[in-house]
Amino acid sequence: MRWATAVLDHRGGEPHPHAVHAPGGRPGRGTARHRHRRRDPEAAPVAEPRGIAIAVETHGEYTATPERLDRHRGLIEGPALTIHLDTGNSYLSGNDPHAWLETIVGRATHPPTKDISQEEAARYRAKFRGTLGCACGEGVIAWERIVSTLATADHDVVHFVKCASLEAATKSYAYLSELIGAHAP
Repeated sequence: MRWATAVLDHRGGEPHPHAVHAPGGRPGRGTARHRHRRRDPEAAPVAEPRGIAIAVETHGEYTATPERLDRHRGLIEGPALTIHLDTGNSYLSGNDPHAWLETIVGRATHPPTKDISQEEAARYRAKFRGTLGCACGEGVIAWERIVSTLATADHDVVHFVKCASLEAATKSYAYLSELIGAHAP
């Protein structure tokens, strides 16, 4: 597990400890699946009393589709388990990140806000599951829909930008700050 500490949310700047977990390996490989079946359920009882959310990333073989994520989520019970929906990677995996988010908004807490350029979308969709992406608002992700969906959550949502360059990240921050501000309570 990779631990992220004191990530700031957009509502009040309060720290929110999150553990980001990207289940790896390949389906059908018994050892990786066995590790997740054994280790993941042990994490929630440790994290929950400490106020730590375990954010399962929608990126690895076990979580790259809504069906696989649901199967993986069945291993862990309790409020400590949240979803780390990577908009760009979920799109590249062949999914509709907008529709997927609408089904999991109640558990989405730590979404990497990543856009995919038209060129990368054409080249990599359904062939590749990860890239750094372009500036948000310049690619294939419908950010108004993503932000308005996340605004319906009954909990704080921590956003962070993942881009291929500092320039793209700066543009994304400005673009998303305006959208988030328009939907803030």
